[in-house]
Amino acid sequence: MKVAELFAGVGGFRLGLEKSNYEVVWSNQWEPSTKTQHASKVYEARFGKKITLMKILTKL
Repeated sequence: MKVAELFAGVGGFRLGLEKSNYEVVWSNQWEPSTKTQHASKVYEARFGKKITLMKILTKL
């Protein structure tokens, strides 16, 4: 089953999803209180930038 991951953090929940045969096709992580997106950088280093959106969803 294909799923989207909101509030992805560093990807711990994604690891659980993938072990349960889910396919993450899109993810989002944004830390509005910081200029540097630490969690997003960790997520991208682990899973790549292809499906990650690092923006505030209400501004799209």
